[in-house]
Amino acid sequence: MGGPKTTSGGMKVAGSSSYLPLYHTNVDAVITGPLVEVAVVQVFKNTTPETIEAVYSFPISQNGAVFSFEFRIDKRIVKGVIKEKEEAKADYAKAKAQGKTASLLEQDKENLFTMSVANIKPGEMIEVHMRYQEKLPYDD
Repeated sequence: MGGPKTTSGGMKVAGSSSYLPLYHTNVDAVITGPLVEVAVVQVFKNTTPETIEAVYSFPISQNGAVFSFEFRIDKRIVKGVIKEKEEAKADYAKAKAQGKTASLLEQDKENLFTMSVANIKPGEMIEVHMRYQEKLPYDD
């Protein structure tokens, strides 16, 4: 039957069952005709004593499509760029190995997106910004 269903955004320490604490969530939605555009901002903090990799998970409806994502750590802003899957994974692995802060957004399931964030230093705040559109149900 599959694993537990993800029902809200969360940031898990990679290779661990621990989650980073969520400090803030903001959701704005604008409905235009049959579409809703949703902007989500969530803020987490690395409360561990070491530099970590974390995995952010966020579910959206199977009718939704992510069109923008970025994360901010301190004064650094990393914006999402669409690439072929293998190229994106290789670029992420290279940046991670070089000790750079980097991210990789993937669609794990039809309605679950995950973003890996590498090299988050102790005490750093992570702001995740994601925007997606979704077609609304329509009745005559």
